[in-house]
Amino acid sequence: MKNHSYFFSFIMPEDTADVAAMQGAIERIPNLTGSLTLDLNGAVVSSTGDLADNASETASTIHNLLRDTRGVLTTGDKTEPFKRLSLVFEKFQYVVTIAHSHIFVVKTSTA
Repeated sequence: MKNHSYFFSFIMPEDTADVAAMQGAIERIPNLTGSLTLDLNGAVVSSTGDLADNASETASTIHNLLRDTRGVLTTGDKTEPFKRLSLVFEKFQYVVTIAHSHIFVVKTSTA
């Protein structure tokens, strides 16, 4: 099984300032099957492909997962900065990152 999350980190550098540019970069990710852009409150800004049909439900699930993950990343008085969350299944994966006040979700085929 191939893991394509390294494409996401290569194409989407942390210093990219423009959300539209990031969405354009997402479109160039190999094996892309869908994408979702959320604001920090979990509201859908845009959705494409496989993630367009149930965008609100997927957004809610991802947002809740990120809220729960924050507790895992907190140790004592310190919180580790969130970089990326990968959910890998046999035939596809989701990669989630937060940048520039938005949550970006990418679904790619791993087959």
